[in-house]
Amino acid sequence: MRIILEGLDASGKSTLGAFLSKELDLPIRYAGGPPGNRDIVVERCIEQHQYDDCIFDRVTSISERAYRIDISDDLYDELSTFTEMLISRGCLVVWCTGCGNHELKGHDTEEHVRHITENADIIAKRYIKIFRDIPYFSFNFKFQKMEEVLEWLKQQRNMRSTK
Repeated sequence: MRIILEGLDASGKSTLGAFLSKELDLPIRYAGGPPGNRDIVVERCIEQHQYDDCIFDRVTSISERAYRIDISDDLYDELSTFTEMLISRGCLVVWCTGCGNHELKGHDTEEHVRHITENADIIAKRYIKIFRDIPYFSFNFKFQKMEEVLEWLKQQRNMRSTK
């Protein structure tokens, strides 16, 4: 089972990931901080396609389209293709929609936190646009229990194993 957790910073991805990792006995793969250039972006996308049976706390092909303000049309299209490939390989996507207090993580810089703060509305709108084309389960940490996500994932796994 391959699971992608996506959403704004401080939306509960890491907390949900830790819970699901324990319940499903799957390792968590982190996308890392913001990649510096196009080569690193593509390298991370290729690397993420190589993993099976894991939980991705973000994937570059989705988060870069949401967070990179100056993204070119070519890169956006290339990242869309990487996302389509992940989905076609059976990745289940959970979109974490809540927004809490951002706790600094190892890859966070002052510049990154400022970027998130100044562009939160743009980033949120971009996630909405991205998720129009992707099947997903919406999870809001403030209003839902993590067990609801676990149950949905188990249902999806069972449906896929009976096909």
